Amino acid sequence: EPVDSALMAIEADQWDLARAHAPVLLTGFGGDAVLRETRSRLARLAMTGHLLRAAWEAGEYAWLHRRIPRPGIRTWRRTRGARLQSAVEVPTWLDGDFARRVAIEERVAAQNAAMPPEHPTRPEAYDQLVAPLWPYLFAYQDPGFTGVPLEQRHPFFDVRLVRFLLSVPPAQWYNDKGLLRVGMKGLLPDPVLRRPKSPLPGDPLLARHERDGDAWLGGRTLGPEVEAYVDPAQVSRTVGGRGPADDAPLWTQLRPLALSLWLRSPGSK
Repeated sequence: EPVDSALMAIEADQWDLARAHAPVLLTGFGGDAVLRETRSRLARLAMTGHLLRAAWEAGEYAWLHRRIPRPGIRTWRRTRGARLQSAVEVPTWLDGDFARRVAIEERVAAQNAAMPPEHPTRPEAYDQLVAPLWPYLFAYQDPGFTGVPLEQRHPFFDVRLVRFLLSVPPAQWYNDKGLLRVGMKGLLPDPVLRRPKSPLPGDPLLARHERDGDAWLGGRTLGPEVEAYVDPAQVSRTVGGRGPADDAPLWTQLRPLALSLWLRSPGSK
């Protein structure tokens, strides 16, 4: 099936390097999900009248982590009552006849209506754990899909660990992976335990586009084979279509091109 990962070549190189070392690769996928902090815990406690509890948790966090916790007042105001999972939307670039033929509106509505109930104490973590991303991710990393004899395992999705983490009260244990840092004390060096999480400084796809301009895709464009499913006029020229520029993230805009390239490849026939 087509894969919309624009960085798949990098992943394949990493799999080959790992395979040369061992037949099994342990990943860190799921750490952000099971250790998801409760949004604005201190602000939520304070705003609901639990000032002493908020002060206790703030002091406990400062003692364990040697820094003052974030109160999260602005985040609390902005996100109170909101689910972490957002509703699925029908892409504007889908061909109208195809969308009607497969009843895409009804299917998306059914999926949005089937969102799981909130977890009583860890709603953010639970929403992340039941997201549809994970079955897809596990499937496309399987050796039967990649063709690389490397078994990838995900310790953070061990059912026993998930059950334990969902049973721990929210408090401040989850901010900045606090529970993991405390649990690893004495097992990992202090510089590792104190190191803040460092995300990428920017979108690598956007950086390449800014560097290479219109040549960033090497001349790849949507072909006629995709027109039964995609309206090229609704796909930005930036990602091989015929439409105007789009503000959506590039990795989502590249999905029509990924489908087009897959359909014209010999293996898809």
